[in-house]
Amino acid sequence: MSDFGREGQGSLVGVALKAELRRKITTEVAGRVDEAIEALGLDDLRVVQNHLIASRWIYNEIVSYLDNFFRVDRSNPRDFSIYPEFQSRTFRSLLIDLKSLEDKDGQNSLAGLLRKFDKLADLASLDEDPERSPERNGMVEAIKKTREFLKEISENPYLTFGGQ
Repeated sequence: MSDFGREGQGSLVGVALKAELRRKITTEVAGRVDEAIEALGLDDLRVVQNHLIASRWIYNEIVSYLDNFFRVDRSNPRDFSIYPEFQSRTFRSLLIDLKSLEDKDGQNSLAGLLRKFDKLADLASLDEDPERSPERNGMVEAIKKTREFLKEISENPYLTFGGQ
C-alpha cells in the first residue's frame, strides 16, 4: 500500500474516533441536562407546596446534576452518567473537551455556554444570610434563570449529534 493510502486510512480513523467522542460527550451532556430539568420540576413542586429553600440551593442542585456530583454517600451513590468513563467528569470539562473538537463557530458557541455555566456555579457558591428565611420570589427567580440556561444548553446546535 502506498504511503498516501496509509495516511488516508489514518485520517479516516481519526475522523471516526473524533465523531464517536463527540457523540458520546453530547449524549452525556444531554443526559445530565435532562436530569437537571427533572430536578427543577421537583423545585416547582416545592414552591407550590410553600416548602421554600434558598435560591443558592437551587443553583447548587443544578450544578451538582450537571457535574454528576452525587457520589458522596457510598451506601447510596447516585450516578447520572451515561458512560462510565465520564462518571467523574465535570460538566465544564466535558464542554471543554467538546469545544476542542469543534470549528471556530462551535468553539465560540461553547465558550459562551462555559461562561454562563461559570456564572451559574458562582451563584451556587454565594453565601446567603443564614438568618434570612428563603423567599418565594427568590426561589421562583432562581428556577426561572436555571431553566432558561438549561434550555439554552439543550438548544445549542453544537450539543446535538452531528453539530452544525
